[in-house]
Amino acid sequence: MTDLVAAPRPFVDGQWRSAEAGTLVVRSPSTTEPVAEVEAASPAHIEQAIVAARRAFDAGPWPGLDPAERIAAVLRLANALDARSDVLVETVIAEAGCPRVLTETAQVDMALQSVRHLADLYGRRPTWEHNEVPLADPLVGSR
Repeated sequence: MTDLVAAPRPFVDGQWRSAEAGTLVVRSPSTTEPVAEVEAASPAHIEQAIVAARRAFDAGPWPGLDPAERIAAVLRLANALDARSDVLVETVIAEAGCPRVLTETAQVDMALQSVRHLADLYGRRPTWEHNEVPLADPLVGSR
């Protein structure tokens, strides 16, 4: 069995968690051969992850970052993923059974290009745009 999984245990709220829910064998859909065995996240892990994500979104550092800092963070992530694109390609092929050319171009390269393109668009958006509709007003029609 080839271990293509970098994180074999659930990582929740900044901590590695134990396998409360046992293990899962990940099989290649094209060969049915095992490609990885990972510890499963329990329903409690999932609930903890949801709560942690909400807390991070509302009170973590991200909401306080200015647009340039957010763009820089997103581009650092894109660069880190790009540096590991060979591992990403092999992982997608193993877990999804996708042809290599489709995986390389559409599922990895185009996805990374999209991240960079969206970061660029976000960086070029106006800081203020005139809008006749007050954003606090609901946008539903009256009946």
